Amino acid sequence: MSTEREIKFRAWVNGSGEPCMILWEDIEAIEWCNDKLCHHMGKYTLLGNLILMQYTGLKDKNGTDIYEGDVLRIHNSEEDDGMGENYTYTEVEFKNGAFKVEYDFGDYDMTAIGWAIDIWGENNTTCEIIGNKYYNPELLNNTPQ
Repeated sequence: MSTEREIKFRAWVNGSGEPCMILWEDIEAIEWCNDKLCHHMGKYTLLGNLILMQYTGLKDKNGTDIYEGDVLRIHNSEEDDGMGENYTYTEVEFKNGAFKVEYDFGDYDMTAIGWAIDIWGENNTTCEIIGNKYYNPELLNNTPQ
């Protein structure tokens, strides 16, 4: 797996008006010196009214890009809840210069950092994006949906 990744962002707009997500495809420019994000054919939003989330360089089992703030359902394949499946729900975070997910794996916490995450092999089948913490904050209570 390569250590190089594509740099792209999405933005959660939490200022005035209806909260919404601005996707990478709709971002025209991030003007750090002018404190604004240009999107949707010349419209702009002040950076203070949004939360930027960076792409991790990873995809879930469906091939969907994983960003900061996404909530993942991770299948803990070595654990069995008596019904043949055990899932953990966790948020993707950027901490101390690395992307990070923490989930309970048996009797200890396993922390996966950056693109060296073992659960993301070349053929990832263990995690799936089920929402994000802005649209779906209820997903972070770790209860299956």
